[in-house]
Order: sequence, then C-alpha cells, then structure tokens
Amino acid sequence: MAKSPDNIRLEDSLKNISTADSDHCSKAGSGPVVSVYTICYNQEKYIRQTLDGILLQQTDFPIEAIVVDDASTDSTPDIIREYAAKWPDIFRPVLLKENYYSSNRSKFLDIYLPMARGEFMAICEGDDYWTYPLKLQRQVEFLRRHPDYSACFHLYNLKNETEIKRSTPASRILRSRTCGVKEILVEEIVQTASIVARLDALKNDPELMQDLRESPRSVIDMRFYLSLLATGKVYVFKRRWSVYRLNKKGISYIDKRDDAFDKHIARYRWFSTKYGGRFADLPEQTLAERKVHDEFYSALDKISDAFYSRKFRKGIGPLLRISFRMPKLTYVHAIAIYRNHHAKE
Repeated sequence: MAKSPDNIRLEDSLKNISTADSDHCSKAGSGPVVSVYTICYNQEKYIRQTLDGILLQQTDFPIEAIVVDDASTDSTPDIIREYAAKWPDIFRPVLLKENYYSSNRSKFLDIYLPMARGEFMAICEGDDYWTYPLKLQRQVEFLRRHPDYSACFHLYNLKNETEIKRSTPASRILRSRTCGVKEILVEEIVQTASIVARLDALKNDPELMQDLRESPRSVIDMRFYLSLLATGKVYVFKRRWSVYRLNKKGISYIDKRDDAFDKHIARYRWFSTKYGGRFADLPEQTLAERKVHDEFYSALDKISDAFYSRKFRKGIGPLLRISFRMPKLTYVHAIAIYRNHHAKE
C-alpha cells in the first residue's frame, strides 16, 4: 500500500538530501520567505530530528532557520554547529552563553524578531519535528491565496516518551476549516510546530512586545495566537504534518495533568482581565465545557491503555479467531453465557 503524505517517514525522505544539495530549501540570491524559529536546551537526543525536519522541506522559495540554544550543557550546541557548517544558507545559529529562561528574558523579542528576514514565521522547538516535505510550501501557498488569513496550522501526531498520558485535542478537528477564538484559546487545538503565520501580524501588534515581557510564561503561546486572531482569520488543515514530543526535558512538558485545567483557567482569566472586550463571546460556561473535554479525554486515555495492554491483546486475539468459526447462534449463546457468568460474580 502506498504511503500517504501524512505517513512519510522522516528517515526515508532524508535519504534524498545530501550535504551539497539544499536547493529545495535555499535559493541563492534571494531573501528568505519563511523564518523558522527553533529554540532548544539540552536536547542532544532530539535536535538532529528537528533540524532534519527543516532540511526535509521542499519549497520554491528560500527559508532560513534561526536556531537559538539557551546555553545548553550537553552536546546540543556542537550538533547545531555541525548543521550550520554543512548548510550555512539555511541555519543561522545563536549559541547563548547565559541562560535566558532562568533570567526571564525573551529569546523571541531579543533574538528572533531582530534577526528574522522572512515574510512568514514558522516554529519548531528542539524536541518536535516536521514529517511532511511540503508542509511549508502548502501553508505559504494558502496564505498567499488568502490575504485575509493571518495564519494557518495543521494537526499533529503525539509521541509520548513519558508516563504522562495525553490525547491530542486536535483529534476534535474533523475537516480542514477556519477556526475561531474559542477553539484556539479555550480548546487549545493549536501546537506551535504546526503554525505558519504572517510576521507582520506580530510585529505590528503594539501591545505584544510589552505583554511578552510582563505576562506569565504560561500564556506566551496563547498571546501569539491572540495577535493572529486580532489581525485576520486562522485556518487548520486536517493533515498531520508534524510530531509533538512529550518528554520531561521538553519545552512544553506538563508535570501533572491534574494541574492542566487550573493552569488553563489562570491563563483565560489573565486574558479576560487584560482584553475583556475581545473575549465578550467567551462566557464562563466555556471553561466548564473545556473541563468536560479534559475529563472525557483523560478517561479515554485510560480505556486506550487497557485496550492496548499486552494482557488484553493476548486474550482478545484467540477469542476473535474462534468467534469467526462459530455458527451465529452458538456465538450469541456464548456471549449470553459470558454475561450471566460475570453477573453472578
């Protein structure tokens, strides 16, 4: 069976890329159209996959990748230097000596925005990665055809490398379409590695710069989305073109799922206080709806764990094979006996 674009393995696609052939990413003599923002810290285990996903992109326009390492203490900076040496037209490394995160400084404001030369911004943090070679091409084409849209994003696959169980809210998207404030800010269906946005929508927001310096860290991503929603419409592709990795060293790692809803309420109330008029269509009942969604997907996670457990698979396989050979009436009778047996326990 042929692979669909969503299922192309990153390793397979990278076989066609050599260190001397990066023309699919960088077109000499012209400025970049997309400025990719990559931040990382102690992600030597994952950063190659992130950078390979950028190299994977096949575009008819040049791109640049501003890779900011926040003073890692492992081999992450060495890996970034290696890629920058091989593909200097694509990778622009910034290897910090002092950790910006611990000093509450903004890498986006102080480093990325002054360096970004593109018309569009894409984000891929150092533990996430892109899997579809035409991801940037398709998203830029859409935004050029639709000037009334400030951004577009797509669905993503979740790669869980922790004990934390978490279903992606993107599974609620059943078709490609325009998304509104409630879906993006309340249901949080967006993941940063899926976004391509007009940089002007961020640069021309007079309140953004101050907010990014003064707002709680937990609202930073949502503050970006607010700027995009204020300047245009936002579209979602029902395609899974990236992987969002859950790991304890990840940028977006959640230590306790039980805290997620409380943190979300705190974020929402921060927005409501500062931008009340812009949230008039989001009454408090939407928070109750979100809590129900979270509880539902948490319960679904538990069912999935049981369903895919080794013990369950070991028992269900023989049962299904036997059931297909049983006459219909015998099969119905067997189910009735099973139900009666368990009813007596």
